[in-house]
Amino acid sequence: MKGIMRKIVAVVAVIALVLCVINVAPYAASADIAVRVGKTTYMQDDEFTAEIYFPKSYNKVAALDMSLSYDTTKLEIVKVTPGKGLRKARDKQVNGEVFSEN
Repeated sequence: MKGIMRKIVAVVAVIALVLCVINVAPYAASADIAVRVGKTTYMQDDEFTAEIYFPKSYNKVAALDMSLSYDTTKLEIVKVTPGKGLRKARDKQVNGEVFSEN
């Protein structure tokens, strides 16, 4: 009986730990995410270009360059292409080119 209770307590502890990591991880990772937004005029609409830089600890994606097309009713993503690494974003931030960092 004691062995079964220990196994149940161990399983519950592992599940609680996993749930805590899932809930806390986005907040911890967001400290290193940087966003750079530029604006140019395109015909009658405004065209926004945003580069989102993730920490290098994300193995599959180092960064995304997103081209956004905006009109008065909605913000719509036109394309997503691979971008540069986080180190470049930090260099740009030092030079004043990164406008916001989450």
